[in-house]
This record gives sequence, C-alpha cells and structure tokens, in this order.
Amino acid sequence: MLRNGLHLAVLCSLAIAQQYFEPLADGADFFIGRGATGLDIVVYAVGLVLLPPAVLLLVEGLAGVASKRLRDGLHLLFVGGLAALIAWQALTGDEEPLPALVTILVALIAGGAAAFAYQRVAAVSFAVSVLSPAPLVVLALFLPFSPVWTLVLGSGPEPKPRASSGTPVVMVVLDELPVASLMDRRRRIDGRRYPNFARFARHATWYRNAASVGDYTQVAVPALLTGRPGKPGRLQVAHEYPDNLFTLLGGSYRLNVFEQVTHLCRAACPVQRRAPFSWRMRSILSTSIEQIPALPHAIRVRLADALHPGPSPNDVPAVGRRSVRNHVVAGQDVRFARFLGTLGGRRRRTLSFIHLILPHRPWRYLPSGQKYVSRRSYSQSLFARWPRDPWPSTVGYQRHLLQLEFVDRLIGRLVQRLTATGLYDRALIVVTADHGSSFRRDDEPRILSRTNVADVASVPLLLKAPGQRRGRIDDSYVESTDVLPLIARQLHVRIPWRTGARSRTKLTVYREQDGGSVVIDRRRLERLRDAAVARKLRLFAGGDPFQIGPHQELVGAPLFTLARAFRTPISATLDAPRQFRSVDPRAGTIPVDVSGVVRGGPARRRAVAVALNGRIAATGWTIVDGGGEHFTVLLPPGRLRRGATVVEVYAMARGPGGLRLTRLVG
Repeated sequence: MLRNGLHLAVLCSLAIAQQYFEPLADGADFFIGRGATGLDIVVYAVGLVLLPPAVLLLVEGLAGVASKRLRDGLHLLFVGGLAALIAWQALTGDEEPLPALVTILVALIAGGAAAFAYQRVAAVSFAVSVLSPAPLVVLALFLPFSPVWTLVLGSGPEPKPRASSGTPVVMVVLDELPVASLMDRRRRIDGRRYPNFARFARHATWYRNAASVGDYTQVAVPALLTGRPGKPGRLQVAHEYPDNLFTLLGGSYRLNVFEQVTHLCRAACPVQRRAPFSWRMRSILSTSIEQIPALPHAIRVRLADALHPGPSPNDVPAVGRRSVRNHVVAGQDVRFARFLGTLGGRRRRTLSFIHLILPHRPWRYLPSGQKYVSRRSYSQSLFARWPRDPWPSTVGYQRHLLQLEFVDRLIGRLVQRLTATGLYDRALIVVTADHGSSFRRDDEPRILSRTNVADVASVPLLLKAPGQRRGRIDDSYVESTDVLPLIARQLHVRIPWRTGARSRTKLTVYREQDGGSVVIDRRRLERLRDAAVARKLRLFAGGDPFQIGPHQELVGAPLFTLARAFRTPISATLDAPRQFRSVDPRAGTIPVDVSGVVRGGPARRRAVAVALNGRIAATGWTIVDGGGEHFTVLLPPGRLRRGATVVEVYAMARGPGGLRLTRLVG
C-alpha cells in the first residue's frame, strides 16, 4: 500500500497538480481576484498534491478488505487512467491537435499500454518509484519558486504617520473606459447621455488629455497608486509596490479600501472583510478546474458545477477599526452599494477607495440597472481580436455604451451620498479609469497596438478639490502617474519616494502581455482621440446606442404594413425561447437579447429584423464564422410588454418591388 500510494502520488502530481500549477504560477493574479489569503493558496496547493492520490489509495484500501486481486486490479486501472490523462494532455497541447475522438482513443491506448508495462516490466515500476520525490518538487516549484510565493508571504511595509491637511479623500477608479465614450461633438462630456458625469464635471477639474500608461489593470492601477509606471509581469501586490497611496496615508488616515484585482493595501489595511474559508476554497477550485484544460471538457464542467459555492455570502462589517480592506466577491452593483454605505461618519481623516470593474466587459447592465443575458455576444474575451466584419465590434460598442449609462447612474448615487453626508464640499474627490478599450473591426479590443492606442490610453480624469464649486477643463498632458502627486499636492503631503519622471511631449504606454510598449506623440494622441469621438457619433445616430442596424426607418412599424414572405428554405432557431413566455419588464433581468442560429442555406451576412407582438423592435446583421451563421440583436427595454410575447425574426432584402421581409422564425 505504501508503494501504491507513492506511485499514485507521482502520477497525480504529473497528471493533475502540475497541469494546474504551471498556468496559475504564470497568472498568479488569479488568486488576487478571488481574495485568497496566503493560507488559502498553501491549502489549495497541498490539497491538489495530496488529496487525489489519497482518495484513490483509500478506494484501493477499501477494495483490499474484500479481495487482494480486486485491490491490485483497481491500482492498475488508476495507473492506466492517469497515464491516459497525461497522454491526452500531451496530444491536446499540440499546436495542431488531432480530432477529439482520435485524441481520446490514442490516449486510452497509451494508458492501457502503460498499465500493461507497469505490471509486466519491473523497470517501469522501479522508474516510478525513483520519481517518488516528484510531488514535493512540483509543490516547491509552485510555492517558493514562483511569483505565487509573493502572495503567500509578502505584505509590504507598515504605513507611517505623515503631516497633511487631513482632508477626506474619495477615489473611484473605473475600468475599461475610453474617454471618447463620454464625449460629444464639442469635445465635452455628453450631458444628454451621461448627465451625472456632466454634473460632477461642472464642479470639478476635468483633465481632458489624461492618458493611462498601461493597457491592463496589472500595470495601470499600480501607476495610479504609486506615481510610477507599473511594470509588466510584476504582481500587483504591496510587496512589489510598497510605496503607494495606502502606505502614504495609512499612518494618518482611516483607510476604507475596496480592491478586487489588486492587493496594494495589504499591510496598510490589515483587517479584511472576507467570505468564509470554505466559500473561498470552493470558488478557487471551481474556477481553476473550469478554466484550465487539465481534464476533458465534460469532466471539467461537471466538477466545476459541483464545486461552485453559489452566490457570495454577505460580508460582516468591521466596526471601530482604523483601516479595512473590503474584498466583497459580489456583483459590481452590490460592491458599489456597500462602498456608498461606508461613506460619511465622524472621522475627518478618511480615504475611501474603490476599484469598480465597470463598464468593463462582460456587458450585462442596461442604463436602468436591469440586467440581460448575452448568449452570443461577440468578443467578451479580452484576447479575441475583433472580426473583419464591422458588425461584431459595433455590437460590442453598443453594449459598452449602454453599460456606461448605468455607470453614470452610479456616479449620480455617489454624488447624492457625498452631498447627504457633507463630504461633497469637504472632500477631495477623484474619478478616473485605469485604461480604455477599443471597438475597431479587425483590431485588438485591449492588447495595445499603434492603431488602437488612442482608445486604450485616453481615459477620463476628474478631480474635485475641497470647496471647489466651479468646474474647469485642463488640457495639459497628464498621465496616470500624475494622479498620486495631484492628490498629495491637495493634501499638502510630501511623497517620500521619487515618482516617475516623464516626457511632456511623448507618451509611453506599456503592454502587459509581452512587456512591450508603444510611444506616441501627445498631440497625435489627442487628434486620434478626437477622431475616435467622430467615429462613435457616425456609428450611433444621435448618440443613441439602440440606433444601429440596417433600415432603421422600419423600427416601430407594424408588420401588416410591410411586404412579407413566409415560405423560404432558410430558417432560424431562437436561443432560450422560453424566456418570452412570461415577460416582466420591471424584473431585475429582462429578455432584451434576441439571438439564434440561421440554417437551411449557404451562410452569408444578411440583414435581419426582430419583431415583438407584430411590430418591428430592432434590426441587425447576421455574423458568419467557423460555427456557421448567427445573430444577436438587443431590443430597447421600452418595447417589452408584460405577459407572453410573440417574437419573430425576419431576413430583409431589397427586390424588384422594394424591401421585402422573409420570416425565419416566429
């Protein structure tokens, strides 16, 4: 049994633990985003090395009580299965993998051959015994000898008391927000679409030419909080960035910090609001199993579903503490509501900070705050390049702008809360974004390039000084590394470290993925940003995100006034048609995303119209990709009616008699 246990531990460490450890060591921020403590990481790593072989050995032991032959047979089955898993991983990791069925068949044959050799060839069994230190080696490579060790041990320096004006500070960092999304044709904040941003700007200084120095949070947020450019490849933790806003003020201020994908307030904010240990561990296990292809897809999905902990529990407030780091694993609307609840109180010296992952994808919020489910949304991934077809990037842009209108509502709630608590006049208020995003066909949505640099780098920066009543626009060229010095100047605090020196005419933006950078002239960046605003206004007539798609003149028209055909070889299938059987327009989640698949003919790009209850509600285009021909159209929520809803999808084409609609599904 001891030999069997060692052999199973060796094979499990190679087939399972190593497959998970390698990608997590390269992307250790996975643990930061889930609020994992050093103990969580150690328990996860040790458990992944010890638990699988322990469970298999326990099964063998129980079988051995009944029959030694049964125990030995099970051991051979486990050895063969783990060998087959290793073979499957090697085959699927190839740049040109074999078809799935062939891969599984080859892996099973390899596993069977390995089990046969293990039983019949003494040298094979001896070789596995020689590899018995493998579990310890795999564990050591993941913990002490990888960036993960920084999360386990590193905490950063303790903050020191510093002289300051004692002014309260409220800082909101939004995510994935290009400033062009907020601007109108006059290069001002669009007060019609974003009234709360515009209202706040009337009392603050808007640095219209502000720019980020990184294309990802891992680089961009440390730059905001340290005054130095973040370094690609470095973990966004206090141990790597010991000099930051939190250590600068933490000795004198009460820190109320809502971080999510960074960990810079670890030493300055020692008290944390966390989900229970069991919930955190299940969340880490479920997500890692689902995302890392160490197991076949069907097994991964079932295990992930079984381990998923469900909705995050409510955090327990830490009362009477000097500083607290809030790690609330919840929806962004819930996190923001809890942040608002912490504002106010009698303490004068308070820094309230939140990094809000909005209007960052996935896009799920409507301006009202209601949610919708996207079943075929395009480029929800940061790494998927936009197709050459312009429609997917336009759809993404539409949903980004709608989610931004929801963010505008949150800014309104922030101003309302600050006004009610008296902080609006007394506090230094900063609203900015870590980086932007791009919506150009045949280009990267987030990975920095020379063609999308204006979209990714140009960000909003609004700063309201204490007592400031009149807004102004400052067109000087500032960067995200200037934000901390601007805050320190308002608070009369001396920064005891050297902040990043930079060129006033050139901007350097760092690329997280490969450590490269793009250098661009600031005047050229300004012109490109203005061109991005003009492009947005061309895409969305009147600035309305719902006014996209062909033949907008048909929206609102009754079907009986239009020429229609009902017999066609082309048909469509709706995704989740049951959602329209009983519609409540006031529900928290409403069915405004109509999507499906077109079949019955050669796949091609075609115009489609979606009708609700006999009236055209929206139009769009189909998309042709490797999976065939698909469509997704977002309906204006005002078109929904309570009760059962008749949904019809039509193809639109011009013929000799004019525009004709052909029903695909209804």
